[in-house]
Amino acid sequence: MTQKMKRIALTRLSLGAHYTFHNMFRNLLELLKGVFAPLDAAIEGYTAALQTESRIVVRPTAQVATHRLKEADYRRDRLVGTIFMSVRAHLANPVDRRREAARRLQTALSPFRGLTRRGLYASATGYAHLVELLRSADWAADVATLGLEPEIDALDEANHAFSEAFQIKTNEMKTLVVLSDLHTTDVRLHTDAVYRDIARLLDSLAVVSPTDELTSVITEHNGLADNMRQVIANQGKQRTPAQESPTVDDGKI
Repeated sequence: MTQKMKRIALTRLSLGAHYTFHNMFRNLLELLKGVFAPLDAAIEGYTAALQTESRIVVRPTAQVATHRLKEADYRRDRLVGTIFMSVRAHLANPVDRRREAARRLQTALSPFRGLTRRGLYASATGYAHLVELLRSADWAADVATLGLEPEIDALDEANHAFSEAFQIKTNEMKTLVVLSDLHTTDVRLHTDAVYRDIARLLDSLAVVSPTDELTSVITEHNGLADNMRQVIANQGKQRTPAQESPTVDDGKI
């Protein structure tokens, strides 16, 4: 007797269970790639639909990048403050060479006053220019006299970390903008529609061109469908009567 694909009420699956079911079935279809030509194109469409759905199931956030931005921004501002305070403190140094080095550096640093008050997303350019200035041949001797090299190196590292985090956040925000235009229901319905097309095709192939691989895929699918039915049943038990809402069995294939 020809084995057929079992039905499942797809709309009753939670977001995570819905994606898990489809993704597991998609993996099963690897056994049939290249075996039935009409099926290959359908598998590609199914894969594309699941890629879109996965972006909704696991929505990225900008929280990690924001934390890194704040951390790097705080560190570079503290380092700039340390450099400025060190120079200012040495203006009263009784050691002539250090006092003179501080006086010259204070003049060089004057254009950078207020650098740390430009907000979290201040461009890294200003900090990069400060590092470049302090590392230049014109000021290298004075910087060495005051022993500021470690702070300058640390400032350069913090500024690079800020730039990297800013780029990561920018990329994350681009992704979030795209996801904001995706409607979960529409995406799920599209995945379900592609799945049903494949299910109908497999049922037809099971009649006209049965193979061991095809039978294995259908058997595995049906076991997966039974498991998901149990998941749906358990979801129902966890709801109170007031929380339950009518659902439509859209499992026809």
